[in-house]
Amino acid sequence: MGMNPIKILSSDLIRTRETAAALGNLSGLAIITDTGLRETNGGNWEGRTGEENRLHDREKFLGWLHGGDLPAGDVGERRSEVAARARKVVEREMQNALGTVVFVTHGGAARCLLGTLLELPFDAWGSLGGLSNASWSVLEKNSLGKWCLAEHNAGSIPEPVFGNESGS
Repeated sequence: MGMNPIKILSSDLIRTRETAAALGNLSGLAIITDTGLRETNGGNWEGRTGEENRLHDREKFLGWLHGGDLPAGDVGERRSEVAARARKVVEREMQNALGTVVFVTHGGAARCLLGTLLELPFDAWGSLGGLSNASWSVLEKNSLGKWCLAEHNAGSIPEPVFGNESGS
């Protein structure tokens, strides 16, 4: 059983467009790009590895990495800004959606988006595990209209969960 998406939206950056294109080829759906799904603008940390950022800007980098809402690399985006712009895309697209919509984004942006949609306290966003390449999270709305995390860092189609214990 597949998830049968009705629409695919992707960040306009290369890696996500390539991932989205593979899914588009399988599903026959066109890819719609949206800059709201881009990865965090890392400011002065752009183009460096995490190791290099720890070496050159350790205190600020670790503070940001472990949940601080500081501008990335002094002049980049705050996590709250990333969450707000990505959430705007999801809310707009899901408003009248009658099926599964796929949002192809980046690990940091996904973590921010999940944190805000699940209404987690900001300092808990870091507790969401990262995403492996070409893996996904599945969000569903429960009977109260709240987002629930059905799958995270998944690589196979989720099995349906039935009953009150599922939180539906």
